[in-house]
Amino acid sequence: MWRNLGANLDEHSAERTAGTLESRQLVNKSVDRDCDLKQQHFSRDNPKEEEAVHQIISDLLNNGVFMKRPGREGYSAFPKFKRDLIDSLDYKDLHKWMKEHIDLWGSIYQQEH
Repeated sequence: MWRNLGANLDEHSAERTAGTLESRQLVNKSVDRDCDLKQQHFSRDNPKEEEAVHQIISDLLNNGVFMKRPGREGYSAFPKFKRDLIDSLDYKDLHKWMKEHIDLWGSIYQQEH
């Protein structure tokens, strides 16, 4: 995490980042518990990254995790999590953000060609 701070790494940011480690571990353990995962120990013979990604994709698709299934309640660990992620979206703010970025990206693209 400190490496990602780059030039912004100083004593304050390092301390703040280190302070989040315990919280992150608690969240990870909670998610593992909710998913009924047991801790696994991996050998050094890990497959190549591409193979691992293909395996994860295959597992997700084969188990139908993105399909709505009767009796499977999503977000049980997050009861206040809104099901409709765009419910509170401010369309005016979105339009403004898109316009600014389209103009920016357009000017960058035009400079390259």
